[in-house]
Amino acid sequence: MTTHQARRVTLMIALVTGVVAHALAQTAGAPPARVTAPQAPARDTAGPAATTGTSSVRGRVTDAATGRPLRRATVTATLLGRFESRAATSNDDGAYELRDLPAGELTLSVRKPGYVTSSYGGARNDPSSRKVIRLADRERLDRADIAIERGGVIMGRVTDDYGEPVLDASVQVFRRTFVQGRPRLSSVDQAVRTNDIGEYRAFGLAPGDYFVSASLPLDFNRSLADDASGYAPSYYPGTPEIAEAQAVRVSAGGDTPADIALQAVRLGRVAGMLLEATGRPALRGQIVAARADDNGPLTPGSVLESTHVNADGTFTLKGLAPGRYVLQGMPGAYSVGTTDADMAEGVVTLGPGDTQPVTLLVTRAGTVRGRLAVEGRPLTSFAGLRVAAQGVGPRTRISAPPIADVSPDGTFEITGVRGLVRLRLAHAGSASGRTGPWLTSVHAGANDVTESGVEVPAGRTLADVEVRVVRDTAEVNGTVTDADGHAVSDYVVVFFHDDEQAWHAPVGRPTGMERPDDTGRYTAPGLFAGTYLVIALKDVDSTRLGDPELFNGLRSLATETRIGDGEKKIVDLRLVVQ
Repeated sequence: MTTHQARRVTLMIALVTGVVAHALAQTAGAPPARVTAPQAPARDTAGPAATTGTSSVRGRVTDAATGRPLRRATVTATLLGRFESRAATSNDDGAYELRDLPAGELTLSVRKPGYVTSSYGGARNDPSSRKVIRLADRERLDRADIAIERGGVIMGRVTDDYGEPVLDASVQVFRRTFVQGRPRLSSVDQAVRTNDIGEYRAFGLAPGDYFVSASLPLDFNRSLADDASGYAPSYYPGTPEIAEAQAVRVSAGGDTPADIALQAVRLGRVAGMLLEATGRPALRGQIVAARADDNGPLTPGSVLESTHVNADGTFTLKGLAPGRYVLQGMPGAYSVGTTDADMAEGVVTLGPGDTQPVTLLVTRAGTVRGRLAVEGRPLTSFAGLRVAAQGVGPRTRISAPPIADVSPDGTFEITGVRGLVRLRLAHAGSASGRTGPWLTSVHAGANDVTESGVEVPAGRTLADVEVRVVRDTAEVNGTVTDADGHAVSDYVVVFFHDDEQAWHAPVGRPTGMERPDDTGRYTAPGLFAGTYLVIALKDVDSTRLGDPELFNGLRSLATETRIGDGEKKIVDLRLVVQ
C-alpha cells in the first residue's frame, strides 16, 4: 500500500505422508464406521513420525457439487495436544488413509488448489470448525468422507487516477470477523499481484462477503519527490477510507468482478532523530513504521515501511500517505518482530503533504514476573501453558507479543514487555482453546487488571503478578433432533451469553459455536456461570460469530438455560431451520 509492503502471516499446517486406496463400494455420506482390528503394514512416505500408534482413519474426498472423487487432495490429521500432524494424499478414486495414529483426539482438514479448505464434520466452508474424532488403540475409523466445494474467484483490474492499468500492484482479500463483539478485517490469504495489464485473480474463496484492497508496488511512492502526489491504499470500489469500503459477495465456483481505482493523494514524510537511552544520537539503526488503524471500525492490519538511521542519528521516512503511523526505532542491527532489545516507540499523524518532526528515545524493555493461581481443583501439570503480554493500543502493531512458558512450579517470567499490556493465557497445542484451564482474572498486587491492563516500567521488573485460572468450568452438552424427532449429526450449535455486555468480555467463552463429535453429540465447554442462549442450526457463517446483529436475530429462536459454577448441563435441542 503506497510505500508499504503487507506482512501477512498465514497459518498453514505442513502436509506430509502417503497414499492408500479406498474401496469405491463404500456409500458416500454414510456415517463413519469403527472397526477394531489388527493393523496392516503402513505405507507412509514421509519418514518416522514423532508418535506412532495402532489406529487409522480412512475416507474419500469428493466434489461437493458433483460428487465426483477428487485426486491429489491433501488430508491432514491434527493430533490435539501433541503438537503433531499427519497427512495423506487422495488417490484417483478420492480415497485416503492415515495410518499408525496414536489413540486420542484429532481433527481432519482437506486442501486442494481451487477448492475451499474444509474439515471433516466442519461447518460449510469454515476450516476453523471441525468435528473432534476420538480414537482408541487399534481402532479403524472408516468412511470419514469429506466433500469440498470449489472456491469462488474475485477478479478485476487495478487502475490509477487516469484509468491506466497498474502493474505489479498488491491486492489483498479480507473477511470481516468479530473480536469481543467488535468488527475487524482478517486477511484470507497471501496477497496476489496484478499482471502487465493490471488484472488480478484471487481464487479458492469460500462463499461470503469480502473486502478487497490494492496498493502500489514497494518503493513507488518513496521514489517520488517529497512534494509529489502519490497513491494511498485503496479499497473496493476506490476509497482510501476503510470505513467506506464496500463488500464483494462471492458465490461457490463463481467469478465476481471488483475493479479498484487507486486514489491520488499528496504525500508526506517524517523527519526525525533516534536517541540512545543516554540521550546521545544513535550512530546507526533502523526505523520501522506501520499504519495505526486501531480507531477505525475495521482493521486490515499493519503495513510496514522502514529506513536506516544516518550517522548523526537522523532519519527520514518519505512518500507516506496521510494517516496515523506507529514508529519503532532500534539502534544497531534491527529485526522486525524483536521484543526484548533496546527500542524506541512513537505515534505520528500525517496530513496531506505534511512534514512531521519526531524524536524517538530508546528505552529498555521491562519484565513481568508472576505465577498462575489455580482456583478450585488443582492442575496436575502446567505443561503446554503460556502467558502472553498483549499490548494495549496502537503500539502493538509491529512487534510480536512477548510470551513465556509456565514453569512446572506455576511461575512465569515474560521479558521484552513494553508499556501498557494485558496478560492472557495461551494453550499450546489445544483444540482452538476448547481445553482448559481458563483464565478468570489477572491481578497486579491488590489491583484487578484483567481488562485495564498494567503498565510495565521501562527497564524494570513488574513482580507480584497473579494470573488466576480455573480447571473446571461450566459446560453445556447434548444431542440434536429434527422436527420428526430423528437424531441429527450434521449441525452447528451457537451459544451466547444473555447479557450483551458479556459479549465484549476478555475472559471466558461468552460466545461461541460448536460442531458435534463423531457420535453426533455436541459439547460447549469453558463457560462461566450465567444465563446462555443455545441454538442448533444447519449451518452458520462463522465469520459472523460475535456479531451482535446475528445474536440478536437468534434470541427469539434459541433455548435459554441457566448454568451454575462448574455445572455440566445437558441441553438437548431441536434443529432450527431458517
